Amino acid sequence: MPPGPRMGRMSRRLLLLLLPPLLALLVSPARAQDEDLPPDDVQDLVERYVARGDDSLRQGNYVEAILRFRKALRRDPKHRGARFGVVACLKTRGKYDEANEELDLHFKLHPGDREALVLKAEIDLARGRDASAREGARKVIAGGGEGPDRAGRRARLVLAEALARTGKRDEARNVLDYFLQYYEDRFAALTGAADDAAVLRGDPTRGRPISAELTEVAQALRMYVDLSPLDYEFIQNALDLVVAARDIDPQNWDALVEYVRITRADRRQANARARKALTKAEKQNPEIADLYVEAARTLLNGWNDAEARSLAETALVINPNHTDAHAIVARVMLEDFEYGDAQEHIHNGLKTDPRHRALLSLQATLDLLVGDDEGFEKGMKRVLAIDPTYGEGFHIAGLVVAGRQRRFDRAAELTRRGLEIDPLNHEAYASMGVFLANLGRSEEALKMLKHAKKAFPWEHPIRDNFASVLEDITLQMTKKRTEHFIVRLDATESELYGPFLIPLLEECWDDMVQRYGFTPRAPILVEVFQKADDFSVRTLGLPGIPAIGACFGGLITLDSPKALKPGAFLWAATARHEFAHVMSLQLSGGQVPRWFTEGLSVLEEKPLDSGWGLDMQLERELYDAYHAGDVPKIAKFDAMFRTNRVGFAYHVGGHMLEMLRQRSGEKGIVKALRLWGKDTPMREVFKEAFDLELEEFDRLFLEYVGARVSKWKLRPRYGRHMEAVQLDALNEVSNGEKLLKLAWAHYDRREVIDAGAWLDRASKQLPEDHTGVLLMRYRLELAGGRQDRAKSRLDQFFAAGGEEHQARLDQAQFLGRDGKEAEAIEAYKKAKEDWPLTVGPSSPYHHLYQYYAKEGEPRKALAQLEEHAGIASRSIELKLKLARNYRLMKGRPEAIEVLEKALQISVYDARIHQALLPLYRAEGNTKKVIRSARFLVKLLPDDVGDEVALELWLDLAAALLEDGQQEEARAALREAQELDGEAPRLQELKKKLQEEE
Repeated sequence: MPPGPRMGRMSRRLLLLLLPPLLALLVSPARAQDEDLPPDDVQDLVERYVARGDDSLRQGNYVEAILRFRKALRRDPKHRGARFGVVACLKTRGKYDEANEELDLHFKLHPGDREALVLKAEIDLARGRDASAREGARKVIAGGGEGPDRAGRRARLVLAEALARTGKRDEARNVLDYFLQYYEDRFAALTGAADDAAVLRGDPTRGRPISAELTEVAQALRMYVDLSPLDYEFIQNALDLVVAARDIDPQNWDALVEYVRITRADRRQANARARKALTKAEKQNPEIADLYVEAARTLLNGWNDAEARSLAETALVINPNHTDAHAIVARVMLEDFEYGDAQEHIHNGLKTDPRHRALLSLQATLDLLVGDDEGFEKGMKRVLAIDPTYGEGFHIAGLVVAGRQRRFDRAAELTRRGLEIDPLNHEAYASMGVFLANLGRSEEALKMLKHAKKAFPWEHPIRDNFASVLEDITLQMTKKRTEHFIVRLDATESELYGPFLIPLLEECWDDMVQRYGFTPRAPILVEVFQKADDFSVRTLGLPGIPAIGACFGGLITLDSPKALKPGAFLWAATARHEFAHVMSLQLSGGQVPRWFTEGLSVLEEKPLDSGWGLDMQLERELYDAYHAGDVPKIAKFDAMFRTNRVGFAYHVGGHMLEMLRQRSGEKGIVKALRLWGKDTPMREVFKEAFDLELEEFDRLFLEYVGARVSKWKLRPRYGRHMEAVQLDALNEVSNGEKLLKLAWAHYDRREVIDAGAWLDRASKQLPEDHTGVLLMRYRLELAGGRQDRAKSRLDQFFAAGGEEHQARLDQAQFLGRDGKEAEAIEAYKKAKEDWPLTVGPSSPYHHLYQYYAKEGEPRKALAQLEEHAGIASRSIELKLKLARNYRLMKGRPEAIEVLEKALQISVYDARIHQALLPLYRAEGNTKKVIRSARFLVKLLPDDVGDEVALELWLDLAAALLEDGQQEEARAALREAQELDGEAPRLQELKKKLQEEE
């Protein structure tokens, strides 16, 4: 989930697009000021331009920097610093051809300039021209002398990288050996510089070169570890050097970028350090493409894919030719089913660097995803022809296949092939462990994870957390086998929760297998965790994920009802939801888009309880999205599941599948899944399964949502959609309705003064009795604490024909305070009609129930309670209350039914079992008496009286005896004996046990 700063980066993208014309307006005064400088000393003038250009370059003002460098070059065409400044600006923005043209001009004036040769080699490296980069780097190295030589250091870094990219790892290590010796020889000077950081910081002439030297040595040490992971101890040396480089020169952005690369080795702190680096840079230079890319790579490793994509897209605004940024965006797009856009990024990246190994691997992976296995093999052969050691290409393919298709068997096989090519890839070993864990092969997974740690012992939370949960929890769980499932639970839950979960899973199997006409591979492994963090770690390797269940095709992981507070989630709906994923994933071979599988699973929850699909907040968000013109479209819907609106995405997906089912029935849904399993593109799937074009689907779904929300009378909330509403209003400043929307957007963001200002402008374009204007004036009066004036505005709103849910609730409150109870009740009835999904103490149902109960109309009160309980899907209290009313007015069966619905929310709420136990006993349902009694004796609080505990143990013993479970009955009687050995009922049960034996 991307953090707040992302919005700043998004705004900057728009600013960059507008930058050239803005600068055109700003340059003239600057030029006039510069021309006024004293002309006597031309060289001094040139140096001033260069110094100012350097300042602009360090601040990311590349256009301004180029203007200043070119002013210097007009007066001194041979000035190396000015020329190199222009090249640096062009290179940073991906204008490689223009940068080379500048270097060609420089070589005419300075043939064989070693610094220029290094720059050219670095540009060649960025474009994948490895042979040319190697040749240029070797020329520079050959022309070097003794002692510190920056051109020679940079050339060796280029040479090592170019060699490594073509599989010449031993040669690359040999080149980097120079830096190991260099580090040893210069150790005293380098550490001395670190100690004198404060002094050097005040002397840029001395400080900047030593900061650059520290950065280059740190980069070399990090590269050495990349090639030789077992030499991981050099990472700490590299980190010390780059931190010192930053201390000496806080504007050494190369050092900040290298810092992010180096700290990626320590995965425990990598994400936080990358974000911190971004925050630092944004205050001084927000235009460092490499920094966004390296931070994105770090976050991608930590499975923060949406944030990684956003950062890489920001890098591409700065440098549209950044090949690594294209690779990151393309990879996430492939996992989000955006194949067309991913192909465009791959194509654009390969135009810059046709030999880019990751991009070529992604191109091959795209072939694999669409069923072209032969194309994949050819693509990977092309990669290996460039670099025979690049097993990472298969690892990338495995990661994408796992993310896109959830085909962990295939992902594991691809990763295994990569490890055969590159057995030093410790990250691939860690991924292999995760893939095997997702296949339920825990022992093999643990072996791989331990191998990964041995290969690179630094902290790696995902790897280490997976290993810990597999070894310490999963492998210690008890197993319960059924015809179609293996269920792993904690031993303490096996007896209690198992009898609820396992029958439900088998019911799901029978129901969906029959309806879908498909039998999944069995047994399905289900693992249940008592702690939310254990579930989270077992599922994604990190604690704290906002999920309660997950499915990997043949493995389901679940939070136990114990993991969260009662009512926090619906365990039965979650189990059914995840089993529905088994069906859709296996039917489609993992090719189903995420929105479709999630939407189908949401739809499959409803047979348990139709109210579970009526989430008040999410339905309200759908209403707002419709009125703001922000209902998701199908083409890029998958990406929303990576954002902080994932809950809304699930909800919308459920409605999409409901619409498709209404159109084509379950046969259409199953046909779509089977077509995806044949690698059919989504456009063709929709045409064959639903007789729809994708664009037509978007139109029809918008109509479906419109029909759904049209009967609701709510004031749409626009705060979430401020940018779109603002742009719309400013484009038509005479459109009162659009100005009013903008006023409401400010109000929703609690910007009351701005809301009032825009309301005044809107009201000039609208009639005096416009209900929207009157409603906002009421809200503003209320926000200002002016109750009497607010009530007057509210009366005006209703008199003008206005109708709105919250306004009716407010009216009811005012009427109630004035003692006008009957009128208040009518207002509550209106509020319920306006928006029938409000739950909780402030809902109309609650007030109407209280009113009818007080007036002695129990049946009307019960009707309100039934409606309220029907939509408040997580409220155990309402279901308990409804059961009590049923016992009094309808009877035991109805009370039992509603209490068993409550058990589907939480089996660990003692109140439900206390209510059920006498009902089960009266119905003669011995097995359910045993089930509830077992829960109650386990859930007894420490301070419960002995008398209560005694009766519960005796209830359990009696039911066990009746069911023929003599050993268990004897154990229950022993517990009762500890509480009161003389109890008459205890003696009776003992006697009965003896008689039966």
